[in-house]
Amino acid sequence: MVNEMVQVNINNFTFQYGASLVDIVHPVTGKTVKAIKLPKGSNTPTAFSQYLSLSTNTNYTVSFDMWASDNSNAEIIIDLFPDTLPQTSKTPTTNVQRHTWTLSSSNSDMENCRLRFFDDTSQPMPNDVYIAMIQLEQLGKEISVYSQSVVDAVYSYNTQYGDYYSYITAKSVVMILCIILIAFILSQFRFLGK
Repeated sequence: MVNEMVQVNINNFTFQYGASLVDIVHPVTGKTVKAIKLPKGSNTPTAFSQYLSLSTNTNYTVSFDMWASDNSNAEIIIDLFPDTLPQTSKTPTTNVQRHTWTLSSSNSDMENCRLRFFDDTSQPMPNDVYIAMIQLEQLGKEISVYSQSVVDAVYSYNTQYGDYYSYITAKSVVMILCIILIAFILSQFRFLGK
């Protein structure tokens, strides 16, 4: 069964209390990606997606990479806003971790909600926290990805090996298209020779 990616663009997030959108080199892939930054020293840094229209009583999965500038006891809350909707929390480490959270709600607020990442302590953030490669999927359908480009967004995460990622690069796509084009041209010459 294919999952539907919910159309949400990381470039359309809004930020409060020091949170921001940054270009950063992903520690695993070495590629520059857009990431939400919840900065060290800020109180309750918050990042909101644009408004989403999600269905009630439907399973959704939120997936994202998260890492911190150093180890600490920071706890990042991930939820759907308003506060009547589900939430969870994750503790970042200096190693990139792929987090997945499955949620559902019968509350009608699902029809006009926002995905939110924030630190809800009254203490200043003990370190910088980065959140990237965000996906929101409706289970059993196919929608779209949070990313700066479709090519950079195509990747798979192998949970068996932890932090192992494979990315399809633009060069790979171009190479495949060239091979297909050459095969097509050669097949036309063969056809003309008959």
